[in-house]
Amino acid sequence: MRGMGDVVSTLKSILYVTFAVEAVAAALIYISIYDIPNMDWSEQLFFSVFHAISAFCNAGFSTFSAGLYDDSLRFNYSLQLILAMTFIFGGMGFTIVVNVLRYLRYRAQRLINRHDQRYIYQLGYLISIAALL
Repeated sequence: MRGMGDVVSTLKSILYVTFAVEAVAAALIYISIYDIPNMDWSEQLFFSVFHAISAFCNAGFSTFSAGLYDDSLRFNYSLQLILAMTFIFGGMGFTIVVNVLRYLRYRAQRLINRHDQRYIYQLGYLISIAALL
């Protein structure tokens, strides 16, 4: 039953990476919204976790009626950047995310294969073009 063991191992890895990325994103979001008026710490915590999961899953939901264009969030650029990076990371797919994390951990070029390199270059190109427009 080696095949079933590989499936369980892969599923555990997917869950660990997903929860780790979402936890880091939630912590960074929580730090970036510390000065929002009329929100206590529990509401800030819920906001952080909800938006981290929403961004990672590319869902686009917000707890504010005006979305992220709400007056208290509109000019919070650190929040916007955190959500954008979480959105991009979530859209990459598990294998590319794992290879990027391995690359960042070990700083070895050989850990990223050609497919992942092409994807990352194309992603950078598309983000650059979108930023220029």
